[in-house]
Amino acid sequence: MPSLSSAETNFLRAFVSSRWWTFARTMPDNPHWYTVREWAPEQEDEFEAFVRLLRKHGSDEVFCGRPYRYLDFDGFHYWTMGAPVEATTVINRKPLEA
Repeated sequence: MPSLSSAETNFLRAFVSSRWWTFARTMPDNPHWYTVREWAPEQEDEFEAFVRLLRKHGSDEVFCGRPYRYLDFDGFHYWTMGAPVEATTVINRKPLEA
């Protein structure tokens, strides 16, 4: 996977800090947070750009028998549920050490 450029890194940091992240309380065995596309409709393009970068720079790992693409960035593991970019509605994250 190619490394992140400084512009991509700056974009990811700005996007992550601008989003509301909610704790996924229904998954106590996999503590993590998530943000939902529709919570910030004015960031539609940025949401999709984040998902594209996650898929471009992430690596595949298996969780509960299913493959996911993860992006490790600034101390967090980010992932989606694998829908096409335009159909992705949620971005998840958890600390790398979790």
